[in-house]
Amino acid sequence: MAQWRKVVVSGSTAEFNHVSASGNLVPVTTNLSSLGTSTLNFSDLFLDSGAVVNFNSGDMTLTHASNEVQVDGGDLVVEGTNKIGFGGAPSTDYIQKSTDVKIVAAADVEINAGGGNVKPSANDGSALGVAGTGWSDLFLAEGAVINWDSGDFTATQAGNLLTLTGGNTRVDRLEVDSANDYIDVDTDLKVVANANISLEPSHSVLLGDYRISGSAASTGSFGYLNVYGDGVIGGNLTFGDAATDSVTFSADIDSNLIPNVDDSYDLGSASQAWQDLFIEGDITLTDAGSVKATAGNLTVDSEAATLVLDGHTGVDIDASNSGKVTIDGAGGIDIGVAADVAVDFDAAAFDLDASGALTIDSATSISLGTTADVAWDIDTSTLDIDASGAVTIDTSAGGVSIDAAAASNFSTAAGALLLHGAGGINIGTTADVAFDIDTSTLDIDSSGAITIDSTSTILISGDGGATFSDDTEAIIYDGSGNLDIDSVALDIDSSGAITIDGTSSLSIDVDAASNFNTSAGDITIDSEAGSVNIDGGESAANAIKIVASHGAGGIDIDAGSAGINVDSTGGITVGGTNATGVTLGKSDTTVTVAGSLDVNGTVTTIDSANTYIADKFMIIASGSLSDTDGGILIQNAAGAGYALGYDSGVDRWAFDADLAHNATNIGPDAYVGVIETGTGHGDSQAVPIYGGTTNGVGTIYIDTDAGDQGIWIYS
Repeated sequence: MAQWRKVVVSGSTAEFNHVSASGNLVPVTTNLSSLGTSTLNFSDLFLDSGAVVNFNSGDMTLTHASNEVQVDGGDLVVEGTNKIGFGGAPSTDYIQKSTDVKIVAAADVEINAGGGNVKPSANDGSALGVAGTGWSDLFLAEGAVINWDSGDFTATQAGNLLTLTGGNTRVDRLEVDSANDYIDVDTDLKVVANANISLEPSHSVLLGDYRISGSAASTGSFGYLNVYGDGVIGGNLTFGDAATDSVTFSADIDSNLIPNVDDSYDLGSASQAWQDLFIEGDITLTDAGSVKATAGNLTVDSEAATLVLDGHTGVDIDASNSGKVTIDGAGGIDIGVAADVAVDFDAAAFDLDASGALTIDSATSISLGTTADVAWDIDTSTLDIDASGAVTIDTSAGGVSIDAAAASNFSTAAGALLLHGAGGINIGTTADVAFDIDTSTLDIDSSGAITIDSTSTILISGDGGATFSDDTEAIIYDGSGNLDIDSVALDIDSSGAITIDGTSSLSIDVDAASNFNTSAGDITIDSEAGSVNIDGGESAANAIKIVASHGAGGIDIDAGSAGINVDSTGGITVGGTNATGVTLGKSDTTVTVAGSLDVNGTVTTIDSANTYIADKFMIIASGSLSDTDGGILIQNAAGAGYALGYDSGVDRWAFDADLAHNATNIGPDAYVGVIETGTGHGDSQAVPIYGGTTNGVGTIYIDTDAGDQGIWIYS
């Protein structure tokens, strides 16, 4: 059977004048050898600090530690009436047994119990003092507790107060402060006081099923009053004497809640408001008042029926501070339908806006803006003014402005449309907007020069083509403005070079696929002062693609000292479709991965002279879901090599001299030795178990205890 082994070297029986031992002196047989005899005694025994005198293989020990000798494992017995003395001989401080055990001290006897208690050997088995021999006085510290029957009843002192807890206290007569103030029983319970009796409870006074009556003229106060049953209190009631007091109703109120004085008291305050108010009935204000919300919106909602606002002299809805008044109805808004009354809108600005048709109808006539000289604004999706006669817009001062956000028509069914101004006709000068003339024939006839001038773009377009030439010259545009060519198709063909040059930006925008190619030479896009931005659209189908479609073509991206930044809010894939290999960097450069690196594949190969890993720990077989073998293999042949690995079957590290590179389990040729240390004896150590009861063979244990050092090997 495997066990801990130790080699012991000893000599033969001999007599030595002076013995020096570097190890232990061990007898050959237990209880067969002694130090000295009854006639030949050793003079003195010198033991070092922490030395142990060991009896019966540790059954009882005498241990030196910090200027004291500790007895462990058995009793220390003094025979007869001999004393255990303290402080020299003859000692006046000693422990002695005659009939009783006596502790004699020249001064006081001090007991310092590490557990904090001095207790008898058995419950209810000992007393302090006996009849005729009692203790004089008992001194207890602040907060001391006298404890009866394991806490069933206690007397506790704290802060000049003695508290009795756990049971009743019975006295013949309880005197308080003097013989003139006491509680006594003489058939009835008597409370006798030399002066008045004042009840000042800190909690409650419970009256039970009885009543307490007194004079209506007397006064007094209770800290807490608890009445069981019904209670009727006549006179005025005052609850609380400070804002920190509170009144709690656990019952319903079965009467009206009416203030004592009209128009004097509030429900809640600005800083302490009630939460919700539930009422069935009316709210009547006997005087002028208001309903308002000091923070947030004020919502008046009638969930089941119509909300009616009825004012005897009128209803005023006014946002006087800020904001506006909004009236909205899911089924529509009716004003003035209940009674045939006048409706008057008077405002600095009146905005009438409708997403559908707007109808203003009157049996007589319609007048707008005659009562007060104010601005009039009509804002609607469509405004249709239709008259069987003439439509006249006339102003006595100022101008007439017609402004539309979309294309507009000014036409007549018969006759010419005349624009005439005494000072001239200006079109498009008030606002910088586009001016479009669309007609079957445009005839601009002038007795003088015709000038078309613009601080921006001049656009001339013709669906059937446009000719800008005379018999001798082609059109030459030489101006400081822009040239805008808008056409169904634009074909610029030149036998020589085409140059587009400008001091500002160049924008080419098309709605279909486009080609930029040369039959010879390179295409160069150069931005000397800024960046070159290529945008592939918002959807994944509109991605930017740089394709070398020719068989021998390639893509070369080269940048200066600012580097190349490839960034995306989605994933970035290099060589994910057709690539046969991906190379990052070159042999004399360093490739840096700032974040985590996840390599997925069958084989990961690192071809470098040295591999530096800054992590303190490496995780191998991180994808395993249960115990598995793993380790490091040094190749010595094709597909195999020397391995240092972990054998999960026995929970030990092992060596395998010929392990295949694709092996899933290690075949141990030898195990890694294990060294354990401790201060206990080697034979007392537990059996080393690593996956099985025999797998600990070869474990080395080193006892570092100064008194019994040794080396054990488990075999």
